Amino acid sequence: MARTERRSVDDQGTPQTQRLNVQVETAAYERLVVHCLKTKKGAGQMVTDLINANLRQWRVQSNDTARVAGKHRTEHDEEEKKSDAA
Repeated sequence: MARTERRSVDDQGTPQTQRLNVQVETAAYERLVVHCLKTKKGAGQMVTDLINANLRQWRVQSNDTARVAGKHRTEHDEEEKKSDAA
């Protein structure tokens, strides 16, 4: 008889997170802590909710043929260099 595969704890659908270290004014931090206590949310979840509600999403088009060569310069593939020189 075939055994059904059970999902482990690692397989659960938890969202990917990133660690953040920020400095905020003392008054702002106190307001954040009080708001978190009142809403029964963690500070990370509260900051995530504020970001999702108030910050615009920006999209950057990727250019697979460009490589970063310096601080603000990009180099293109050899074919593009040859066509520019001609």
